[in-house]
Amino acid sequence: MSSLLEHPAHKSADKRGVFKGLIVGDSGSGKTGAIASLVDAGYKLKIMDFDAGLDPLVGYVKDKKLLGNVDFATLRDTFKMRGSYLAVDKAPAYQRGMALLQDWEGAGPVQSWDSNTILVIDTLGRMARASFNMVLQANGIISPSGTRGGPEQSHYGTAMENVERTISLLTNPDIVPCHVLVNAHWAYQEDGSGILRPFPETIGNKLNPKVGRDFNNLYSVSVSAGKRSIKVVKDGVIACKASRPLSKEQYGIESGLADIFLEVVGPHPKG
Repeated sequence: MSSLLEHPAHKSADKRGVFKGLIVGDSGSGKTGAIASLVDAGYKLKIMDFDAGLDPLVGYVKDKKLLGNVDFATLRDTFKMRGSYLAVDKAPAYQRGMALLQDWEGAGPVQSWDSNTILVIDTLGRMARASFNMVLQANGIISPSGTRGGPEQSHYGTAMENVERTISLLTNPDIVPCHVLVNAHWAYQEDGSGILRPFPETIGNKLNPKVGRDFNNLYSVSVSAGKRSIKVVKDGVIACKASRPLSKEQYGIESGLADIFLEVVGPHPKG
C-alpha cells in the first residue's frame, strides 16, 4: 500500500507525471498533423506508423531541423489475390512493432525511455488489424470460407487480447516512463442501452468500448466550419477526459497538443 505522495504524478520532477493519451477523430480531422507542435516543442518522437500516413506531420513541423528528432517505422502487411479474395500474404507488422518496443534501433526497450520521448502509435485501428492479420497467418486462414471455415471467434479474441495487453503495458507509468500518444478513428456501434455511440476503433465490437479505460487522457479531434480543434471535455455523446484540470475546453490544432502537454506534464525537460 502507498500514499499518493508515492504516485508517479507527484513523484515526477514537475509533480505532474507522464502523459498517456488517446486522440480520436474521423479521417482527415488532423490527428497526425497535430503532433507537429510536439516536435516543435523539442520532444523526441518514436512513431509506430501502421497507417503509412506521416506526410501531414512532415508538412506542419515549423522548424524542419527538428524532423531529425522524429524516428518512425512504417509497419504494413502485404496481401495477394487468392481466387476472388484478397488474402493475407505476409503479416510482419504487429511483430515488428512489438520488436521495436523491445529495442528501437539501439535505444533499448520502451521501459527505459525517458520523459523527453513520446511513443506515438498511428493508428490504433490499424495496429489492431495488424494483430488480426498475424493471427490469421499463424492459423493458416487464407480465405473467408473453405476447409478452414474462415476466421473463428477465437481468432478475433486472440487479436484483441494482443492489443489489450500492449495498451495496458504502455499506459502503466510504473513500467513505461515515457509519454505515450495513440491516434485512433471513431467506430460507431450500439452501447448496452441500444444507443449508437462512437468508440475508439480497434478490432471487434467488444474491445472498442473498453480501450479508453486505460488512458487518463482521451481527447476528440474534430472539424467545424472548416476549423480543426482538440476537445478535452464531453462533446455530445463523446466522453473526453483529462488527467488534470485544463484551462480550456478546446484547443486549436496548430499548437493544441504542445499547449496541453505544458499544462499536463509541465515544460519540456530540456527547455
